[in-house]
Amino acid sequence: GQAQVFGGQSAPAFFISNITVGNQDVTDGGITVPDAATGLDVAIKLDFRSGTITGRTLDADNNPLQNAKIAMVSSDPKKREVDRYYKRGQSDSTGSFKLSGVIPGDYLMLIWPGDEPGMVQDPDVMAQVEKYCVSVSVSPAGSNSLELKLIPAVQTIANSMIQ
Repeated sequence: GQAQVFGGQSAPAFFISNITVGNQDVTDGGITVPDAATGLDVAIKLDFRSGTITGRTLDADNNPLQNAKIAMVSSDPKKREVDRYYKRGQSDSTGSFKLSGVIPGDYLMLIWPGDEPGMVQDPDVMAQVEKYCVSVSVSPAGSNSLELKLIPAVQTIANSMIQ
């Protein structure tokens, strides 16, 4: 969720910590509305304690890498294709980056040298690049800083994905 401005005050960023229908958690699976339904009680819990990841992107020689595409996916294979556990970013002209609004949890990050960082959500692509990822654990309202390095093997994998 994005922060909105109310009366000059900026509301904090949030994420949906869970969605329930009845007693069933449908946060990651989605809501199924029965055909004959005339209404549905849905409870949505918002959490304002999202995390932030900052850092630098480096080339193979440890020089700042500008405009590098960054991909972040859940370290849990069951959550990798769920968009709420995926973030993409790009470093600036100094190689610095910031990902905010991160749902607390464990993630894998890497520089994706192709055009579409979302490709890492594909299980077949992730199977090839997972060993090159940097692990990061984000705590509620936590802030992490790390360096991501462009891995030549990932460049080769990304190049092989181009149709």
